[in-house]
Amino acid sequence: MGDLTLSYHAFDVRGTADQQLIIYQAEPNSRSAEALKLLGLLSTVHH
Repeated sequence: MGDLTLSYHAFDVRGTADQQLIIYQAEPNSRSAEALKLLGLLSTVHH
């Protein structure tokens, strides 16, 4: 796959101490976006 270029956003989770939801995303139509799609497909393959 190589390196991925991703941006992220962190959101505080209400009602919890010191927990955050982290969202990572690649630029649409980028090489990183295509690599993430492929990783998603690979994660659904059952051996």
